Amino acid sequence: DYLSKPLDLRALDAMLQRWVTYQSFAQEPADSLAPDGSDALDEAALDSTVLANLRNLEAASGKTILATLIALFSYTTPPRLASLRSAIAASEVKIVNQEAHTLKGSCLNLGARRMARCCSDLEAQGRAGDLTGAARLLTLIEAEFEHVCAILEQEHMRA
Repeated sequence: DYLSKPLDLRALDAMLQRWVTYQSFAQEPADSLAPDGSDALDEAALDSTVLANLRNLEAASGKTILATLIALFSYTTPPRLASLRSAIAASEVKIVNQEAHTLKGSCLNLGARRMARCCSDLEAQGRAGDLTGAARLLTLIEAEFEHVCAILEQEHMRA
């Protein structure tokens, strides 16, 4: 299946219903508290406005959009991270550029702003053909993915 941009929510919903079932995506629970230790959402990691908009869309449509997007994100991201790791090791700048761009879009769909910024930086390195520091940047993206998954799992459980 393929969806072109801009996404049509009905087509996205139909595709997701065909391919995705919700699964727990965080292997180990991680702390999703704000940096000050409060119970507030870590806004630097995950934009609560995006989550609220997705919940509003769910309420209006009667569909399980947020859980489906979370499942899709958790399912498709690990292979993409592995592909990035291989491409960086092989200095395949075009693949780094493409994979980082795609991952950035997935992050933005869920409001994972900090992870998206890191992906944007990695995408720029691939586009420029200079992967100096790319492995370190990918390590940051991987850590942020784990953090975002923990927050998303908690947010999903609250709903």
